[in-house]
Amino acid sequence: MKKILIGVFFVSSFISSMDLSVSTNNKDLIFNSFESLLGKIESYQCVGDVKRSLLSNKPYVYIVNKKKYVVQCFLGGKSNRAVVVSNNYFVAQKNIAPKIHKSLHAPEFSYIIMDYINVPSLTLDQASQPEILSLIAHKSKQIAQFDAVICNPIRPNLSDEIVDFCQDLKNKNFLGLNTIVATLKSSADAIDNKIQKYKRPLVINHNDFSLRNIFYTGNDIKIIDWNTIALNYQYCDLALYSLLSCLNEKEDNHLLNKYLDNNVSSEDKKYFNRVKLLVKVCFILSCFKAATSLAGISHDKLIGKFREYARSFAEDAKKNETADFFYGFGMSQLQEFNKEYSEFECDNL
Repeated sequence: MKKILIGVFFVSSFISSMDLSVSTNNKDLIFNSFESLLGKIESYQCVGDVKRSLLSNKPYVYIVNKKKYVVQCFLGGKSNRAVVVSNNYFVAQKNIAPKIHKSLHAPEFSYIIMDYINVPSLTLDQASQPEILSLIAHKSKQIAQFDAVICNPIRPNLSDEIVDFCQDLKNKNFLGLNTIVATLKSSADAIDNKIQKYKRPLVINHNDFSLRNIFYTGNDIKIIDWNTIALNYQYCDLALYSLLSCLNEKEDNHLLNKYLDNNVSSEDKKYFNRVKLLVKVCFILSCFKAATSLAGISHDKLIGKFREYARSFAEDAKKNETADFFYGFGMSQLQEFNKEYSEFECDNL
């Protein structure tokens, strides 16, 4: 299982993670839960976290009676934890996420025990395959049709997330980024203004449809990390997936056609493209935030092509844990965004 370093691209989770390795009490509680689930425990081992995470939750892999499970813990207020656990059960029952075997709410934390997905997360090469795109569209539509009651009620939407990122980066006053951030904020406002004119209702989104969260099991896909589920613009999940999968126009059209049952209008395409453009702003800012949270950005390094950063990020390579990587990831997308935004401006003259 591979996973994202910075939690979500639209980071603002009200729940933090806990390190299972530091607490004997946590170990005892989890052992007791496995014992309650399985009966006699003949072998038991925590083999480590399933991702190298900086700011996100850390699921841990356990091998119990020679079978792998994943344990994920959540901190935060009891009511918030209850919502997150309930949401995880809901999506598991919808066959979108791994099956949950057991959960527990302790006074200071909660956790779930779920199936281990014994396949790697999506690669960049897999992500554009027609059968994968069809499954992605189907799951995204299924999520969009969920009742809003299951979402995180205090999670900001895409526009609010951009405002938060800009303010955070402004406060850091990081050399060379202030002008870029201010320009991106102005661009985001213009794009968002156009999106608002469509007056389309917000829908439920997973809000972190990155390749690291998606697993192809041969005839279906499973999606993990549901702490970010919330109302957002329609197509946000498809737009982020398209961005991180480096999809071309034909592949985007395939996604939309499958999502809308082959009934795509020109307005649907235009709306999707504008949401995707706004997602790109948020993505760039999230990369800058991750970079400035780390040390050692080398401004003299050459910026590579976005596709190569995306491929490396999907592969979860060790080099992804550096400030240089996130800075380059954001800058490489900024170069592409600037070209597309110029076209957006021309279309709206």
